[in-house]
Amino acid sequence: MNKEQIEIIRNDWARIRPNGRLVARLFYTRLFLADPSLRRQFGSTVDEQVQRLMQSMDIVVHGLRQPRVLLPLLAQLGRRHEASGIGPAHYETVGAALLWTLKIALTESFTTASQRAWSNMLDMLAGTLQDAACPLPQAA
Repeated sequence: MNKEQIEIIRNDWARIRPNGRLVARLFYTRLFLADPSLRRQFGSTVDEQVQRLMQSMDIVVHGLRQPRVLLPLLAQLGRRHEASGIGPAHYETVGAALLWTLKIALTESFTTASQRAWSNMLDMLAGTLQDAACPLPQAA
C-alpha cells in the first residue's frame, strides 16, 4: 500500500467513525446473510461484536502508517483465527461484506480510488492473517 491509499482509508474511516456502531451492525447483517455459518464463529453478543470490530478497525486504520507495530498484532490475530476455524474463504466473505458496507456508508465519496485502497488493505490483512496461521517451513 502506498501513502496515498493509506490517506484515502484514513479519510474514509474518519467519515465513518462517528456512525461506527450503525455501520458495524450493517456490516454484520451483510456478513451473516452472505454466510450464516459465520454467526457461530462470533460467540459474543452483537454489541460485543460491534465494539470489537470498531476497535480492530481503529487499530488497523491507524496502524497502516506503522507496519512494524501492526504486522505482529495481525500475525497474532491470524493464529487465533486459525485456531477457531476461520480460513481463507471466510476472509473473502468478510472482505466482500466490508467493501459493500463501505459503499453503502460512504455513498458517493466511496470512489474507485477508495475501493482500490480498501481492497489492497483487505488483501494485505488477509495475506498476513493467513501467513501467520500457516507459516512456511524454514529453510535448513
